[in-house]
Amino acid sequence: MTIESPAGLKNNLKQNFGQGGYVSKRILESKDFGPHWKRLLFNLGFIHALIHERKKFGPLGWNLPYEFNNSDLEVAVLQLQSILCITPDTVPFNVLKYITGEVIYGGRVTDDYDRRCLLSILSKFFNDKAVQDVYFYGDNQSYKAPSKNIEHASLISFIDHLPDEDDPSIFGMNVYAEKMLRATQAEYLISSILSMEPLQAASSQIDDSNNENDIVLKICNDITLTLPLQIEPNFSGFKGKHMTFEEALDKLSDKLSDSFYENSAMNTILRQEIKRYNNLLNLISKSIKELIRAIRGEIMISKNAESILYSFLKQKVPQVWDAYAYPSLKPLASWIKNLHKRSQFFSLWTRNIILFVEDSLQNRNPHSLWISGFFYPQGLLAAISQNYARKYHTSIDSIEFKYVIQNDIFDENGTSVESLYDPNETRFKLDQDGILIHGFFIDGGKWDREERILLDSPIRFTPLPHFLCTLTKKLEHEENFSVSENDNIKYKCPVYRNSVRAGNSTDQAKNYVTSIDLKCREDPEFWVLRGVCMILQNDD
Repeated sequence: MTIESPAGLKNNLKQNFGQGGYVSKRILESKDFGPHWKRLLFNLGFIHALIHERKKFGPLGWNLPYEFNNSDLEVAVLQLQSILCITPDTVPFNVLKYITGEVIYGGRVTDDYDRRCLLSILSKFFNDKAVQDVYFYGDNQSYKAPSKNIEHASLISFIDHLPDEDDPSIFGMNVYAEKMLRATQAEYLISSILSMEPLQAASSQIDDSNNENDIVLKICNDITLTLPLQIEPNFSGFKGKHMTFEEALDKLSDKLSDSFYENSAMNTILRQEIKRYNNLLNLISKSIKELIRAIRGEIMISKNAESILYSFLKQKVPQVWDAYAYPSLKPLASWIKNLHKRSQFFSLWTRNIILFVEDSLQNRNPHSLWISGFFYPQGLLAAISQNYARKYHTSIDSIEFKYVIQNDIFDENGTSVESLYDPNETRFKLDQDGILIHGFFIDGGKWDREERILLDSPIRFTPLPHFLCTLTKKLEHEENFSVSENDNIKYKCPVYRNSVRAGNSTDQAKNYVTSIDLKCREDPEFWVLRGVCMILQNDD
């Protein structure tokens, strides 16, 4: 038998302090724990309800779904009693915050950025102002702290007068997050209804044809025409016979001579990326050919082919492909379009390397590296740091990345692949050392290019300009914020591969890429509670 937590802060508080709740009248009205006991006890119950309700915001609330339960509240109350027995008049908030956030509740939290969020929540309830006579928990004054001398019956009445609908500001969210929550709930409801419909009805949304096989054959034909069989150099505009990519890589060491060792890590990651994409493209080509033959009745349809057929009718990426592909939440049509762009990016890159070795081009690399286009973006950053360490004869542990947003290099609909290799493109010319990278989106905020700061956004995913990526000697700095020369506070923003961030501990290890400091006006905890992060691929 399981007991599910009620929905809403008000109902959660009723469960904690009402009939049958752990915080009984005897515990609340105890006289042994000093003047701040009742207020801190209510704050603790409010924290317990708050961290439960943040889960409804999905990845904006917590990266990972945690199962906090009533035993956590019970232990936290016992620890609060122990602390106040020693110092009833002077509350050691740092000790209380550490024990509650790092040990009791924090013991369940495995994600570092979720732990940062948990500690930011505790900061609102465990501070000197929180035990003053008048204190508000959020921007909405409906969430006012109860009297420090309140009795149990009055506290139940106080809870009954709290808003029935939770104001997003109490979670540190804005109204846009509430709209995103409602939209997500509506999408889930619609997808659940559609999943119960016959495939014939679902497929009618894709094509007017009443024949499922015709629809699937059309999709197969579109994919075949869109995707290449493998990553191959595109020599359009360059006449003559050319060497292969592998031959060019072998001769690149002679071309670069002494500097080859300093650039070899990038060549390695490029070779690995092309191999991964070729494996995926080969799988797609084979499975589509098999599916077409099965539909035409030339062979028996296999289990994999049948699953692909059903995925096509639902406009989803087949699981058979997804196992060999990069993490993505895009529907099938957008996924194919994105894969074509990725193939084009690496096709032109291999072409440039071949032409560079043949002395037909001066620059073998793209002007800006599309980090979203890499199977393993962490490998790209590792290659950049390895090249730097080899060039300057230093250890990788002693250097760190510094990212500077290039506000003048921005394309609203995304930078085209062709422009990254256009020798006449002037926007990408740098006045300083470094590598340009792009392909970032902000989840839960937006970047103001005029003010050059992080702001709230009415939509969830907004694109970012290109970044100048440089490497410097590692400096000691605060975990959540740093202060620049101009005393501008910066939010340490985590970067993930997609908006799931981490559905489980395995996704957490795969999806987290790095962190980038973003300039902001507000205290960094403001953005921590917002759940703002950067992702390399949106869901559209």
